[in-house]
Amino acid sequence: MAYDKSLAHIEQIKTITPIVGADNIEMVSVLDWNIVAKKGEFKINDLALFIEVDSIVPDGVPDEKKDELKTLYDELSIADESEKYSIQLKIDNIVQLSEFPQFEFLRKRKFKIKAVKYNKFNIISQGIVFKPSDFNIENPKVGMDCTELLKIEHIIEDVEESGVIEIKNPILKIIDKKLMRYKIYRNWKKQNRLSNGGWLSIFPNKSDEENAQKIFSHMKKYHNDEEWIVTEKLEGQNITIWSKTTKHLLPFLKSKKSVSVCSRTRNLPFVGEKDSQFWKTVRRLGYDKIIASIPGNWFCRGEHVGPGIQENIYKLPSHEIRFFDFYELMPDNTKRKLNYEESIEFSKKWNLPFVPVLDEHFKLPENADELLSYSNGNTIFGNNLKQIREGVVLRLRNNYEVSFKARSPKYICSKDSKSKKD
Repeated sequence: MAYDKSLAHIEQIKTITPIVGADNIEMVSVLDWNIVAKKGEFKINDLALFIEVDSIVPDGVPDEKKDELKTLYDELSIADESEKYSIQLKIDNIVQLSEFPQFEFLRKRKFKIKAVKYNKFNIISQGIVFKPSDFNIENPKVGMDCTELLKIEHIIEDVEESGVIEIKNPILKIIDKKLMRYKIYRNWKKQNRLSNGGWLSIFPNKSDEENAQKIFSHMKKYHNDEEWIVTEKLEGQNITIWSKTTKHLLPFLKSKKSVSVCSRTRNLPFVGEKDSQFWKTVRRLGYDKIIASIPGNWFCRGEHVGPGIQENIYKLPSHEIRFFDFYELMPDNTKRKLNYEESIEFSKKWNLPFVPVLDEHFKLPENADELLSYSNGNTIFGNNLKQIREGVVLRLRNNYEVSFKARSPKYICSKDSKSKKD
């Protein structure tokens, strides 16, 4: 499970809303998510298995049957009406062997859960819901995490983040493709990816704020009258530059200070990773030298943006980094996170540019839908100011550890729509 994040969980149906003009579907809500469901499938207060957007559900069909199933689907798409029944019967027989036949309808989407815009009804569905009984989940309770039970993973779209090393040798690429049919090889590659670089115990938690739809009601209840710092959520790659002082074994020799780089989930030391774009950007901008010069040890986290990253929606001519979190790594292995005022001062003093700030005195709106509408604004960063921003990040002004994000539904749908065309 990527980032130790819950992607599938049991929740209660909060509301059910008719969709004007729709005969077979309706809108249901869990927490503050709105999801299209089959009409009459749920009642208010029913328990539902909710799977979040950006999840990948497993293809449960046995590996040795996948090629055959693909061939049958291809044949079905061009078959005469007289042939379709027998082909569909063969497909059904294979699907019955699946560990998760409930997910088979997602095969055309490569088993990815994405936001779906229903243009006819002008609505957006974010996520998917099932009855817990569909998966024989025993004693379902609100908040139960089903991510590992259902073998669900998080979508990771770029190489730096996934840890997958691109195979450039054409012969090795062919061998890799053939070996991928074997489960033991796939598991080996996955384990190697997860262990590559690791995440050191001295680091703060991995960065991945919860979505507004998941926790807005909680934040509204406990922090309604407080002020929030709102920054633009940049569409790029999570990057960290951190420093470490190593004391020499001989007390009369000077301590050594080193600098390394991390993606969201992996440590990327310069040895073996010097050709990564992360390191190229850090060294070109001189941030390795700057952070090495700061007294003490620091963990400086930001967003890596530019050409080749998430389609470079900001039209930047070269790679840049915008920082949003600064931690001082203390000698006793504890961590001190700078608050907003300290972060701005630190950013200016050491020439580590901060992410775009939208509001320093933001108050939460009445509901999550209003916040999502607010997130739909245009970016204020880069050279493409007509671009819809990815969203916003909110941090509690008087407790910078408390944060969550609101991803723009318009941006999510436009991105997913483009990926389908590609």
